[in-house]
Amino acid sequence: MAISLESISRSTGIKAPRIVVHGGPGLGKTTLAAGAPNPIFICTEDGLGKLEVDAFPMMQSFQDVLDAITVLYSSDHHYQTLVIDSLDHLEPMIWQHLCDTYVGSKGERYQAIEDFGYGRGFLEALNLWCQLLDGLAGFQRRYDLKPLNKEIEMAQLGFNADDYDPADEFEPLPPGEYLTMITEASLDNTKSGGQMVKLTYTVMEGQFEGRKLWSQHNIVNSSPKAEEIGRKEISRIAHAVGQPRINDTEQLLQQVIRIAVVLKQDPGFGPKNEVKKWISSGGQPMQSAPAPQQQTPAHNPASAQPPPHPATQYAAPPWGQK
Repeated sequence: MAISLESISRSTGIKAPRIVVHGGPGLGKTTLAAGAPNPIFICTEDGLGKLEVDAFPMMQSFQDVLDAITVLYSSDHHYQTLVIDSLDHLEPMIWQHLCDTYVGSKGERYQAIEDFGYGRGFLEALNLWCQLLDGLAGFQRRYDLKPLNKEIEMAQLGFNADDYDPADEFEPLPPGEYLTMITEASLDNTKSGGQMVKLTYTVMEGQFEGRKLWSQHNIVNSSPKAEEIGRKEISRIAHAVGQPRINDTEQLLQQVIRIAVVLKQDPGFGPKNEVKKWISSGGQPMQSAPAPQQQTPAHNPASAQPPPHPATQYAAPPWGQK
């Protein structure tokens, strides 16, 4: 490259930023992104809820994500903000794409990213992350946004601080029972190769109406004990909502359930809520069997024992069977 005074150019100011929004579930990351200028969503999970935004169909693979970015780059449109929601669901797609396309120098192939050995699979996956970033950089160059000052940003978000209580509403809820609705339910792969059911509960009444709580349940895990605990929990939830036969996590959506919540001390984040019991909305707990009826000596006590409660006779849902 020839360097001369004629090669000097003046910068045009701040270019469109690339922003990663990090936080726990239910904090409003997607809602924040929806308030950006003319957004288009590439969704790797069903997280839009009731938001009315433009979005591609649900992505099924990393190649789908690349294809969507390519369409945006090569087409004329009015969109100014590209949102990928979310990165934690995109990551396993990248790993699967690597396993599907990688062929080693000796023809070796791998079923899981851990099979590469010594962390090499994660290093190989970095190339795919770079490919994604290149696509985002191309979109950024073609549809560069002018910098926005703070007043304009707040106006576009429609935010007025006087409309909200400044109290910290994300303090843990007090221990107790809450009537909730299951508003999110998904079956996700874990980094260790297992599977986990993730549920979001929204409180339906009282002082904390609208607050969210979460639970996670291992149904495939390298630890037999962890897997047994997770499957028993799913069985209790299923019986509590009157769905003993579950073929899909969607059957749990919009189900009303009463949950018992405790406070647990997290070494890294302080006190947090944990769901410990699932109770039918009619008020009968599904956690343990009913107590046996007291018998007179004239009766055989063994014959008076009631059958085990269905919650202790858990059956693995079809989508969690090995």
